[in-house]
Amino acid sequence: MAESYRALTRVYRPSSFEDIVAQEHVSNTLKNAIEHDRLAHAYMFCGPRGVGKTTMARVLARTINHVDGSVDGEQLNQTLNITEIDAASNNKVEDVHSLRESVRIPPQNGRYKVYIIDEVHMLSKAAFNALLKTLEEPPAHVVFIFATTEPHKVLPTILSRVQRFDFRRIETDEIVSRLSVIAQKEGITIDQESLHLIAKRADGALRDALSLMDQAVAFCGTSITYSAILEAFHAVDVEDLFLFSGCLGTGHAADALVRFQELMQDGIDIQEFLGSMTQHFRHIYLAKDERTVPYIEATQDTLQRYLEAAKALSSEDALRGIHLVNQAQMHVREARQPRIQVEVLIAKLAHMTPSSELAALKSQLSGAKKKD
Repeated sequence: MAESYRALTRVYRPSSFEDIVAQEHVSNTLKNAIEHDRLAHAYMFCGPRGVGKTTMARVLARTINHVDGSVDGEQLNQTLNITEIDAASNNKVEDVHSLRESVRIPPQNGRYKVYIIDEVHMLSKAAFNALLKTLEEPPAHVVFIFATTEPHKVLPTILSRVQRFDFRRIETDEIVSRLSVIAQKEGITIDQESLHLIAKRADGALRDALSLMDQAVAFCGTSITYSAILEAFHAVDVEDLFLFSGCLGTGHAADALVRFQELMQDGIDIQEFLGSMTQHFRHIYLAKDERTVPYIEATQDTLQRYLEAAKALSSEDALRGIHLVNQAQMHVREARQPRIQVEVLIAKLAHMTPSSELAALKSQLSGAKKKD
């Protein structure tokens, strides 16, 4: 019988501190604490989704209890001394009372009983208060690891009794690098533009990037092309983005309007389109100054195009483009015919007077007033 397929997020879930991407500040601190036998009784892992909070918790639990590497991360919950709890579905005070009873029992084997509580901010206030006493006087054999995307919702009395670590958003280039390694291991052929598209859509979450890679493989097979992945994700091609920004101030909107209609027929989501346009004008604005160029998330070829586009567009016009697109985004949410709102946006961009012409006109008017 053929072995059942396992998603990339499960196959490549890190099992050691060294495997975790972009969170070295947390990994190194925890390794030092283990090495010098200075483990805290409670930790709080905070940060965006998909950046490694739960994975770090599992690695820490595995390391301090010397769990064999053959045990899968998702099976740690089945071991005697590691308990993983989803606070979103176990958020009542009764659930915490049951937890407190369990905490009293010493570990069956190993040194610690580890409780990983995911989405801890979902606990009710009464549940937090019930947990507080245990955190104040924890048994020596217990380690709590809390994970949350919203630390501001956790009671200050809880936060004051834990060691807090803030996980950072993973950079696009770091995600691209990791995906490249995985693609090579899996025998997947994929170009840099496609990798960047996946990484940008993941928005700093490596877990989301791996899920998107799985989706791309399901659609394209093991040979992934940029055109195919655009179709799979209904994403906006960078070529189209340059077409739309290129009509700015020209007085000619026809080509952009025709292309927009084609995108709608292809099933592009309007909010997806407007979000891509906002990011596009942002990149042009960033390309105006060499100090902000590194913040542009693009391949080298596309980056060069942004640098060229920035020469033809003033900073003021790039900001006006962002402003017009943001206005359209707000109007689209409430419009009965959102397509028309985008068509109006394209017309506004095309017929917008460039800032250089406005400055010249202002100078002429100022000169005329002085003569009078």
